[in-house]
Amino acid sequence: MTTAAILCPGPSLAETCDAARLAEFHHTIAVNRAIDHLRTQWLVAGDAHTLYRINQMPSVGVVTFGDVIRDPGMLPPWISRQRREALTWREWLDIPTFPPHANTWGSVTALALALDLGADEIHFFGCDLRGNTEFDGQVAHPSIADRSAERWQRERTDLQNAIAQTIPRARIYDHSNPQTP
Repeated sequence: MTTAAILCPGPSLAETCDAARLAEFHHTIAVNRAIDHLRTQWLVAGDAHTLYRINQMPSVGVVTFGDVIRDPGMLPPWISRQRREALTWREWLDIPTFPPHANTWGSVTALALALDLGADEIHFFGCDLRGNTEFDGQVAHPSIADRSAERWQRERTDLQNAIAQTIPRARIYDHSNPQTP
């Protein structure tokens, strides 16, 4: 069995996953700022402004939009050329994903990456899919990301559809707390 942990930046992340728990998994993937809670092997962050909000890079690779990969000038200055060259960079749309249009969400792309890496048991942490507050109490500014109830419902629906398509290939566990404000 090959296991993967997907860390999303929801408020429950800090209480549901620590370094000891993360060490249990073969593959570790952070979505957006979740990498600032625990350093993972992979980071799924769609756009350059998200990379400006993080404080560390993963140990193996980054999945992001193609324009960020093709134009290193879009990356924050602290991500040096040496750091860039030490990582594997994969284009968001090149990760085999789920129809229809589900690859617009980090959680769904992280699930697709876990499957692409060969995971057959996948655990979600901090995937609360609600509110504006992240795991460390920071509030995402509305100009950066739409955190409306409608937006979360769209992602929740696409993630549930992707999980339904995943069930034959992998077991999915959600350790998130959707009741966290």
